[in-house]
Amino acid sequence: MHVHGKILSMVRTSKRSQRRAEAEQLEALRIQHELAVFGDGYKPRTEEELAKSEVWWSEHYQWLKDSGYLLRPRYAPDWVPSWKGTKKDIFLCEDSKASRVCSTS
Repeated sequence: MHVHGKILSMVRTSKRSQRRAEAEQLEALRIQHELAVFGDGYKPRTEEELAKSEVWWSEHYQWLKDSGYLLRPRYAPDWVPSWKGTKKDIFLCEDSKASRVCSTS
C-alpha cells in the first residue's frame, strides 16, 4: 500500500508538471503571436496587471461598493494577487483571470 501511494503521488506530480509546461508553452506562443502582430514596442501585461478594460472598474471600486455592488477582489484598490509569495498554481487562482468587461471610457 505504501508503494502504491508513492506511485500515485508521482503520477499526480507528473500530470501537474505536464499541465504547467503546456500552459507555459501556450503563453510563449501567445507572446510570439502578439509580437508578430504588434511589433517589438508592444509590452504584454503581466498577470499582476489589470487589463485596460478592467481599469475603470478598479477606479470605481469604492463608489460601486458604497452603492451596494460587490466586485471581484481583483478590482479592489489594494489588491494583491492571491498567488503572490505562495506556491499556489497561478492558473488555479480565480483572481489571475482577467474579465472581459467593457468600460464607459
